[in-house]
Amino acid sequence: MRWWLLALLYGLAGFGYIIVATYLPLMAKDAGSPLLTVHLWTLVGVSIVPGCFAWLWAAKRWGVLQCLTANLVIQAACVLLTLASGSPLLLVLSSVGFGATFMGTTSLVMTLARQLIVPGNLNLLGFVTLTYGIGQILGPLLTTLLGSGTQAITDATLCGALALFIAATISALQCYKQKRLLACRINDMRSRS
Repeated sequence: MRWWLLALLYGLAGFGYIIVATYLPLMAKDAGSPLLTVHLWTLVGVSIVPGCFAWLWAAKRWGVLQCLTANLVIQAACVLLTLASGSPLLLVLSSVGFGATFMGTTSLVMTLARQLIVPGNLNLLGFVTLTYGIGQILGPLLTTLLGSGTQAITDATLCGALALFIAATISALQCYKQKRLLACRINDMRSRS
């Protein structure tokens, strides 16, 4: 993967997750359970640590790009699930899935950033963190530009999920290219022997 593609992917991930991270308690107020509404962030938080360990374990077994692709698709689906705010069960599932993926994205991206070749003295870990932060700023800004109220949050959430799906597509394409390159190298080695 080229370094700038990783930066773009991570910026999209920052944009995609922050809208739900910012407005989750507001989205959950229709769930009919004040206790659930208050503790949705608890569910997210409880899911973060095992999620990070699980994604890093999976990356060692199946590869970073494959796991990053799956992570972003699951995260996007969980972002979409938050729109079912009238269903307590779906809100619990989306909160747990969201928590188990969004910090996992960071773990996987940082692993990739350490492996990539960058031009000059570019600190890729710092640069991708910058793009993630820019995405985090643009998410709530988009919500503000869309207006106020539930419809603006819904529209922004859809944009966030789309950004996560685009990031997943970038990762999937890079994974495909990596597998093709590996297959070509194997074929070259076979033809030489």
